[in-house]
Amino acid sequence: MTKNALRLRALAIVMALLVMPLAALAQEAGAAAPLYVNAGEALSIHESADAGTGALRTLQPGEAFEMVSSQAGWASIRVLTESGEMLSGWVTSEGLRPKTAEDGYSAAVIAPENPDDRPILRTGPRSGADSLGRYFPGVVARVLAQPENGWARLAIGSLEGYMRESDLAFDPPPGSVADLLPRVAVAYQDGPSLTMRAAQSFQSEKVTAYRNGTQVRLMGFTDDFGHVLAPDGRVGFMMAWGLDPQPFAALPAPPALLPGATAQPAATTAPIIPPDSFDYITRIDNTGGQGAHLRQRASTASDTQGLYPNGTQVWVLRYGEWWTQVWVDGKTGWMMTKLLEGQGAENPQ
Repeated sequence: MTKNALRLRALAIVMALLVMPLAALAQEAGAAAPLYVNAGEALSIHESADAGTGALRTLQPGEAFEMVSSQAGWASIRVLTESGEMLSGWVTSEGLRPKTAEDGYSAAVIAPENPDDRPILRTGPRSGADSLGRYFPGVVARVLAQPENGWARLAIGSLEGYMRESDLAFDPPPGSVADLLPRVAVAYQDGPSLTMRAAQSFQSEKVTAYRNGTQVRLMGFTDDFGHVLAPDGRVGFMMAWGLDPQPFAALPAPPALLPGATAQPAATTAPIIPPDSFDYITRIDNTGGQGAHLRQRASTASDTQGLYPNGTQVWVLRYGEWWTQVWVDGKTGWMMTKLLEGQGAENPQ
């Protein structure tokens, strides 16, 4: 059995979910439709061989799929979704060709040796590169570049990054990926629905919105966003504190010692002295979540210095419409303005 097959089977067994036995996999592989690859532009996958029917998903450039049949400029295909399911539909046949060994790997399933791990997708092929989020075992990604020096370049939905080769199993056989993704509910406290965005930014394009109570599959998460797969097949980003349960990547930071507090620091710890110069003092007030992250830079992609709970007092050094520079717990950084009491900008969801 190959290392990929061992990793795939170990993943499912340890998670107490069964995948096909090896013999069944071999039998299915033998009976499977031929593998093709989209060597052209992105193609819409339709419900039938008619461009006027609903689009189910996009077949991305370089993505592999099973060719079921073809007719008059159309191809009936089956393709792996991000959750490991096989989606059936129709695409125009322009740019499609048989997959060859020279194409290398086309797909990878996240399959760490420890199923409790949540491997990090990074901006570059090194452990010190910025994190784009932690991802659950069982997520299927497109391989954008073949593994090199222990890293592979991947795409999960529209998000592109790098993950360690050791956390991946490549080109899983059809039917071998168990659906391991947790379900979370949309639970936006400031409105009846929650926006799905195209990128990890509150200023990014709005894809659509889903009503409270909608169950979505959580593929990965940062401290501010969940990367989700919606029931209609759309993939995008929702703010983490609008999901229940709320995912977050950083452990909560200890609360700051506030002026007038009765608790005293340990004898071996120097007292934390607030800055001499500041604009005003306010508190964290994230009505839809557990608190706010202190970022090193004014960006949700920046590393967090801690998740501070609601009610924590912060000293404002520089107010901004979207981001405010603050001091808290002896640290200086940036918090989202809308999560602070008082002068927050209009909530962009």
